[in-house]
Amino acid sequence: MHSAIRSMHHPFALMLCTVGGAALLLLGFLLVGRAAGNVAREPDPAFLEARARWQANSFSSYRLVATFDTCFYDVVVRRDRITGGLRDSCINQARSISGLFEVIARDGEVTPNCGLRHCACEAVTQVQAEYDARLGYPTEITVFVETRPRWTSLDSWQMLIETRAPPLCSVKTIRSIRVLHVEPL
Repeated sequence: MHSAIRSMHHPFALMLCTVGGAALLLLGFLLVGRAAGNVAREPDPAFLEARARWQANSFSSYRLVATFDTCFYDVVVRRDRITGGLRDSCINQARSISGLFEVIARDGEVTPNCGLRHCACEAVTQVQAEYDARLGYPTEITVFVETRPRWTSLDSWQMLIETRAPPLCSVKTIRSIRVLHVEPL
């Protein structure tokens, strides 16, 4: 009788160890994932210098001509607001120079990318920029966004367990903004 009781506890102990080990592994992945997603980045010195030059020399009104991917805009900016335009095929994508600096400031940003039923993915943004040597405004901006599994979300782990595969988050996009002309008004 004693050996029967011992054999009943053995499978339970094995299951308890397995579940406990899986829980510790999950906790470790969550902590590593959270640390990787929240790494603070120092602002790029070239960005800080260029933005300071633009703010010191900025105009209250200017004409801005730029391309955004395959569209084109030629707009008038007054006090950091687009107030009119000669041409804008970008449909709500035109930005002031300050708006372009906001795009660049997103470098290193990690944001949840949620679908209809889950938040299993996150988008990681990297930005490269070049600046006008005299006035500091951005002349060329390239934005790289890569979507990857969001291991700090239980949704990712649930999908991994249910499908036995990591979430499908392998989307990469590249956006390009090019400032062709800035003219004070």
